[in-house]
Amino acid sequence: VVMNHVSETTSDKSIAIAKSNKRLRRALPCASVKSGNNVKLIPYDEKSAQVQQIVTGRETEDDAYLGHVQIPSHLIIASDQFLWIIGDDPINPRRVRWAEISRFGIYGYSMKIDVFSGQGPRSFTFESSLKDLAVLFGLLSMKMENSSHCTDLDLSLRGTSYSNLPGIKAIQAGHVFGSVNRHTHTEAIGPTQLNDEFIKRCYTRVNRMGSFMPNFFQLLDLEVWLLICSVGQMFTGLSSRRCIAVGIINGSGEPIQVKRVKLVQGGSPCYTIPTIEYNKNQGVLHPGGAIICFGWGAIPSLLQPGNVLINIETNLFVTDLTDSISQSTVTQALPSWQVSFLEKSYDESGWWAKYWMLVQKEKTILSAS
Repeated sequence: VVMNHVSETTSDKSIAIAKSNKRLRRALPCASVKSGNNVKLIPYDEKSAQVQQIVTGRETEDDAYLGHVQIPSHLIIASDQFLWIIGDDPINPRRVRWAEISRFGIYGYSMKIDVFSGQGPRSFTFESSLKDLAVLFGLLSMKMENSSHCTDLDLSLRGTSYSNLPGIKAIQAGHVFGSVNRHTHTEAIGPTQLNDEFIKRCYTRVNRMGSFMPNFFQLLDLEVWLLICSVGQMFTGLSSRRCIAVGIINGSGEPIQVKRVKLVQGGSPCYTIPTIEYNKNQGVLHPGGAIICFGWGAIPSLLQPGNVLINIETNLFVTDLTDSISQSTVTQALPSWQVSFLEKSYDESGWWAKYWMLVQKEKTILSAS
């Protein structure tokens, strides 16, 4: 909520007759999301008003200021759309969308924020006083407290093995999902024509994979990346199409029944590519198994943008995922279950999106590493 010209009526000081010709917007302090419509008016805060001008781009950006905190190394701002991190270069601030944040926490006198990127998670660490860190934690909690994107997993940059997940048959090598997202030579992809032969080749390889392989997760991640690269090679120029890939790992200890996988928006069939732990007749993914869901959109035009939206429904969770970070995604799990994102990668040009999701019981969430 932003109001103009209220400082005169809320100030403890007497009203000055001579006023400067200053018309900065009056910024109200951030309030908890639990406060509902309650608003506390305070005297004009010039620093908050200046920060608010950064968020709104001097009234040119459609965003709303929520709050900020100044720590020794950075000015950190929370807006409705972004977490702003402003350091030595205030002209080019780092803006992180809320959907990109995987987890955050206070460790001693520092705050660590893990953020998804195009090649796996990255971390920001900020050192400050406990008072300032508490303010920063409050700003993050306003947007992330009930977010379906936030995960309790520590996605270590050194890689996580996931060997302790129920159903995993072999000790797994550490892997960071998204670390394979680099340019792939066409020789590794193989010949790609205007058909689904590359899907069939991928299906044959993945269907033989299982958690008995020590590099199981690395191989799966690479297969998903090859699918994305194949679409980029098959549809080029004016025929380019957006695509989406979703990998699901069953770490729940229970069979997951895959009820429906559908492209709500798209221009291709919705392909499902399971590992050896999947029972095709019953539609059940057994513990330790994984399944890849993949599809692409129509050719973008003036009449339609060619977006891709995939809907996945199982007996434990439902999710709607899109090909763009700017569009909203929804993931809902049944009580006592949680879906954690291991990867959420988006092409900077908007041509592909790649997700990896881990399904677990809530009490076993921290035992995946």
